[in-house]
Amino acid sequence: TYTISLTITDEDGSTDTINHDIIIIDRVPDADLTGDTTLNEGETGNYDASGSTSSPDTIVSYEWDWNYDGTTFNASGDTGVTQTHAWNNNGTKNVAVRVTDDDGSTDIATLEVTVSSEGGGDDGPICFISTITGN
Repeated sequence: TYTISLTITDEDGSTDTINHDIIIIDRVPDADLTGDTTLNEGETGNYDASGSTSSPDTIVSYEWDWNYDGTTFNASGDTGVTQTHAWNNNGTKNVAVRVTDDDGSTDIATLEVTVSSEGGGDDGPICFISTITGN
């Protein structure tokens, strides 16, 4: 918070001063996330948060959540601007990256990933056996 003062003096030399407080609001960073959105089980996807920005501040950390529920961020322990990850079960996964700037402000970006069963549901070989009787 800063206080600014304005003093006005009229032609007779009389003055009046008014003070006003100004609150500087910190700008939050802008998280950005790109990466693979369709994978097979066990296949490694590549994820990149290098498009994230924070001006005039600097981004000081990247944290990753590989199963983001949209409410609670559960940091996986992975850090860094780029990551790779694989899932061993199919379904829709929500990846999130949380960026923090040097003022402690944060932003989260998300990406939905569809993980399919490996091989697309191939059931393997099928064998038919039939018996023929007669002469």
